[in-house]
Formats: sequence, structure tokens, C-alpha cells
Amino acid sequence: MNFFCTIFFSILSVSCCAQIYLFAGGQESIVRNKVLQGSSPIFSSHLGLGITMPLNHLKKISISEEIGFIKKGYHQNIGGDKFEMRFTYFNGQTILNYKLKPWVSAKVGVNYAVLINANIKKSTETYRPLDIGLVGGFNFLETKDISFYAHVVYGLVPMLKYYNIDATGNFNGTINDLKNTCIMVGFKIKLYDQNKP
Repeated sequence: MNFFCTIFFSILSVSCCAQIYLFAGGQESIVRNKVLQGSSPIFSSHLGLGITMPLNHLKKISISEEIGFIKKGYHQNIGGDKFEMRFTYFNGQTILNYKLKPWVSAKVGVNYAVLINANIKKSTETYRPLDIGLVGGFNFLETKDISFYAHVVYGLVPMLKYYNIDATGNFNGTINDLKNTCIMVGFKIKLYDQNKP
């Protein structure tokens, strides 16, 4: 977590012509898996702070760094009972933005998140502490004080890690499964724009 914050505030301290914004929204959290029976998505929220820096020699391209908090997870039906698994992550994103039109830009990047809390006992012994994924989506009305975004985070790292032990107690390696996919929408509130007087 300290590593993400150090990167973010280092960029903030040296950036010029930057925009600083607060972002918030909701997402559908889906787990791609091979082992869960009766799983379904959950809906949750995210909140954070971001900075966008234009590349002066490439007018249509800018870079964004974001940090914040996000909740991921899934529902699971077992024997008629519904259980909810929720995981809170400290989240960071490095995004490359490309302006398609004055009112819309495409974005691609990398998402990295550290597990900080869960509603499951001993979650850090079962679930991986680091989640990494690819980001793709769109920003809308970025020149306005309030803008909007929609993107997908496609997780690359399995969340689940546990030993595969057969009925006789033999160790058959580890099982790695459950990869996050988050479909996210939200809004940004511009806090600072160096291009504005």
C-alpha cells in the first residue's frame, strides 16, 4: 500500500498541467472459476482519488494514476443457503487515455490491488493478497467539472489458493482458481485543473 501511495504522490509533486479528481461509483463483481457451485455476482462500490497528466507532444494522449478502495466478491448458494463473500482492496490503476472525440476517450491500463479486509476468517491464508488485472473502457465529458466513466477490470491472478488433498491424505499440489472481473461505472469530480485560471 505504501508503494502505491509513494508512486501516486511522487507523480503529483512533479506533474504539470495536471487534473486532480475524486471518483466514485459502483460495480458488478464476477468471479471466473472452475470449482464454485452456485456462485453469482455481487454489486458493490468504489471510491478514490486520481490525477491525469497530458503528454504535451501527443495532444490526444494522457496518463492517469488512481488510488482508492474497492470491494469485490461473490455470492454462493450451498444447500439452499446463500453466503456472501466480500473482499476490500486498496486499489491502484495506471491508465493510458486516448481522445476519440472531444467528449469521449478510450482507456487501457493495469489494475493492481492489495487485499486489506474480508468477511471470511483467515482470508489471507486462503486468498491471495495481491490482485492484478487489465483495464479497458471509456471516459465521457472529461472537459467538464463532473465527468463519467465505464470500464472493465479483467483479473489475471487467481484469488484462491489451497492444497489439493485426496481422500487418503495424499498431497496433490495446489489449486489456484477464482479470477475477478469487475464491470465498473461511476463519475469524477474535478478538484483541480492547472489549465483553468
